Amino acid sequence: MGRGSKCGHAILSRYLTRARVFRERLRALFDHERVTAPHKRGGRYFYTRNPGLNNQAALYVRDGAAGADHVLIDPNQWSEDGTTALAEWSASKDGSHVAYAIQEGGTDWRTIRVLDVNTGRILEDEVQWARFTQISWSKDGSGFFYSRYPEPDEGTAFEASLAGHAIYFHTLGTPQAQDRLIHATPAQSNLVHISSVTDDGRYLMIYSTPGSSTVALSVADLSTPDWAVRPLVENFDTEWGVIGNVGTKLFLMTTRDAEHRKIVTLDLADPAPVFTDLVGEQEVVLNDAALFGGRLLASYLVDAKAQVHRYKLDGTPDGVVELPGIGSAGGFLGNPEEPESFFVFTSFDAPSRFTATT
Repeated sequence: MGRGSKCGHAILSRYLTRARVFRERLRALFDHERVTAPHKRGGRYFYTRNPGLNNQAALYVRDGAAGADHVLIDPNQWSEDGTTALAEWSASKDGSHVAYAIQEGGTDWRTIRVLDVNTGRILEDEVQWARFTQISWSKDGSGFFYSRYPEPDEGTAFEASLAGHAIYFHTLGTPQAQDRLIHATPAQSNLVHISSVTDDGRYLMIYSTPGSSTVALSVADLSTPDWAVRPLVENFDTEWGVIGNVGTKLFLMTTRDAEHRKIVTLDLADPAPVFTDLVGEQEVVLNDAALFGGRLLASYLVDAKAQVHRYKLDGTPDGVVELPGIGSAGGFLGNPEEPESFFVFTSFDAPSRFTATT
């Protein structure tokens, strides 16, 4: 037994040493900064950043392009075990407020709170039972759109059947009970509805899905008093993604009659709008697109690497964006009224970083 024990200990020691070296090497490889592309709001730039091995990324703000960065929200301070996360967040159009969703213990339920960026004060507003949601501010900053389920019976939050998903508008300074119902489908209670506001604040785009990447598409004109929801696509057999708008002209990315995706337009001023091809399907896959400064960006996957093309708003090619190297590009953010677009670039030998193009 003595000789066997010594032999076993020697073998295990070698394996434990290798495991320790392997673990330390992995830790070193993962210990690098990770950032997202910034959202520009009212002269401020908002983005998330993890300096390395933190459990959660924090939300940062920079006042102006040359300003100093500082932490707005650090979810690493919310729980000792690091399982409470900052989920969805959105800055108001003027950059004065951030609505953010708190996710506890990996659950899909969210609680939405609001931060005053100027003072750092958390407002009394609290929105509960949000789930499968985005957060989008109205143009005037009076409140935000979000998605939620009905409040489950006490003690059944993790057992309740999910039905009745709906989109609401919360006005700052009011209780959640007064939130305005924007869109629901009682006859199809299994559907999930997610919304986003266009950069000019005029349109609320609504994506509805039974639980896949293919969606139905609706729109509400927020310049009208009733915010009536108008269906644009009523079936669920196609992927749709709104890139942006210029006036009533909507730019979208879709798989409709295009397995590799293409870019189409739609005039919302038309009572019976028709989708028109703008940038047709290519032999390579269209992964992402953005609208900024009177131009379109389209990121394609070419030979396992990103290739980003510029297009004029009439679909005419307008050159290729020079990337920092061979890698992937995504998370494109742009505004039709801004001269620059931001995106995240990741190469095979360097961590992700955000960059800009004009």
